[in-house]
Amino acid sequence: MHRIDRRQIVNKLIKDTVYDSVMEILHESGNEKLTMDEVASKAGVSKGTLYNYFKNKEDLMAFVEQQTIDPIIEGLGEIRERNISASEKLKETAKFIFEIFKTRKDYAKYHKEIISYKDSVEVSRRIGDEHFSSIWAQGTLEGDFKNIDPLVFRAVTGGAFAFLMDTWIFDDEDKPDFDKVLAGLERFYNEGLIDKNKEK
Repeated sequence: MHRIDRRQIVNKLIKDTVYDSVMEILHESGNEKLTMDEVASKAGVSKGTLYNYFKNKEDLMAFVEQQTIDPIIEGLGEIRERNISASEKLKETAKFIFEIFKTRKDYAKYHKEIISYKDSVEVSRRIGDEHFSSIWAQGTLEGDFKNIDPLVFRAVTGGAFAFLMDTWIFDDEDKPDFDKVLAGLERFYNEGLIDKNKEK
């Protein structure tokens, strides 16, 4: 019989609560009130308990970044594994990215404000390079895509996604028109990337 490790369960609950509390603080007040005291208060734990898990704010925010990025990497991996065309994977990628950032807009804005350009590029590469390289390889192999250099493909596609996300993150609109954006991306792929004259 598998024994339940109560300590692991408690640790996960506390960390999940802390993560949610950081997101709430960023949504309500931005970076101004994002302190260890405020996080502990919002999470309903003592400051000492919070320091048992995170040695300082930098350590806490490194955890928050990891908790934010890991589901994105996992979700993109699931898209790559689906038995669908490369062009469909691009559409699914756009939908997935916009959906996941609906609940993480405040963190993304905070992240953009405190991270250097070099670090931002590294994070984008960590998330997107393998994903877009895989889609390019499939689309090229299956003849769905026009002949395009993989570096250009990654730059144009990943750059388009990053630009759209940045525009939305720093826009005051809480509810951007996702359908309109996705329709625009689809037109771009179909008219500028997908080769409709390929032999059937």
